[in-house]
Amino acid sequence: MTGELLPVTETHCEQDRDLDLIVGDFIAAVSGLDRSLVRRRWQIVPAKQPDREVNWCAASITDEDFDQYGAQELSGDGPLVAHQHGTLSVLASFYGPDATLYARRFRQGVLICGNRAILFQNGMAILDMGSIVRVPSLVNQGWLPRSDLTFRLRLHEQRSYAIQSVLTSDGTVQTHPGNDTIIIANFNTENAG
Repeated sequence: MTGELLPVTETHCEQDRDLDLIVGDFIAAVSGLDRSLVRRRWQIVPAKQPDREVNWCAASITDEDFDQYGAQELSGDGPLVAHQHGTLSVLASFYGPDATLYARRFRQGVLICGNRAILFQNGMAILDMGSIVRVPSLVNQGWLPRSDLTFRLRLHEQRSYAIQSVLTSDGTVQTHPGNDTIIIANFNTENAG
């Protein structure tokens, strides 16, 4: 190892599974579906699909696009804090006899500020909402109503690194501007004004 730094603390830097759980909590709360009926789209061991008369949702983050450059802040003698913003694309597929109703309820419910509290608590905000697309699925020789809705979230991640600020410094600067002249100057940043 050549001295690379790993973060000391991380804020709003959830792992994949945790991000999917936050998104699931958000969809359930805003759509009115029971939390057990809002599922991760891709699971290691898929759960049994609900009966075709049950309304439910499968959702997952399908794309993450982080800004090219972040910001760094170093103040006082604290650690360096790196900020990064990114966009998460989420595909929510609503299934069941009222699939489109739940997709529309979710889409409109997002407009209510209080409904976005779970996002704010996790360093996220709604960026935009796509169209509701009706794409029924053929399941066991019958069509299951399905309505897909893509929406995008903005995420603010913070990581702290154990890099200390230089509060004071003193030393000597020696220059050779030409003509064999040597300029020597002492400095002390503690008394700099």
